[in-house]
Amino acid sequence: DDTLLARALARARDVIPSLPQGSEVALVLGGRPARVISPRTAELSMSVHALDRIPASSARGTDLRAAVTLALQQLRGSRHTQRRLLVLSDFAPNSAWPPATH
Repeated sequence: DDTLLARALARARDVIPSLPQGSEVALVLGGRPARVISPRTAELSMSVHALDRIPASSARGTDLRAAVTLALQQLRGSRHTQRRLLVLSDFAPNSAWPPATH
């Protein structure tokens, strides 16, 4: 019965606290326009609290490409050499991501 957004937020609430001590997190929403809602920080609890500010409903207009670009900008400033980008999305066709070509 959960929306895809609710599932993504629940997954983020599980993932963030499970990160190793000293990890850094930034939260980027892929809506239109894409935006950073929590800049990169080692204060993981701040990122979890930022999830509470995300509206419970979402529109289908997304800009996943811009969101990934913003996330990569956040990652570039990290002090860690190992960096990961976790994307939580329904990958709807209107997400502005180019279709896969095989």
